[in-house]
Amino acid sequence: MTNTMQMIVPHELTPEMRDAFHEANERYEDGIGESPDIQWRAMLNAAPKPAVQPAGLTDVLPTVAVEGDQLVIRITTKCLLHAVTCAPDWPTDETGMPVSVNNGPLLLQEIIHELQREDEQGTNSMHRLFDEAALDALNNGSQAVDYDEVHP
Repeated sequence: MTNTMQMIVPHELTPEMRDAFHEANERYEDGIGESPDIQWRAMLNAAPKPAVQPAGLTDVLPTVAVEGDQLVIRITTKCLLHAVTCAPDWPTDETGMPVSVNNGPLLLQEIIHELQREDEQGTNSMHRLFDEAALDALNNGSQAVDYDEVHP
């Protein structure tokens, strides 16, 4: 397994993953394998496999993943153009229907420009997105920070 391979695992260990860890640890103590690699691989192999999604669904929905040392956000242009026209603030015509996009490639370029456009402080929409997501993680009880060190 290389560092670039990714898989979905449960947030909490399953009994099967715990058993796999202990079995692998016994093998390690008998001189087989390297720690923690042998235990980690055993737990990953014992992790439940996610349900298979309908064909093509993963190509449509936005995804976020860590690839190496980069956070990668992917969304198809078709999905993005559909999503923005469904936004609550998207303008509507006289019948109440969302106004249609008549030049998708141009709108995509304009969205990219807006995502990268900096305000007077050098902040852009992506910075605000990441700031909000990080604060949401903290507000939802993130276990990645030491709350004892938080000073108001």
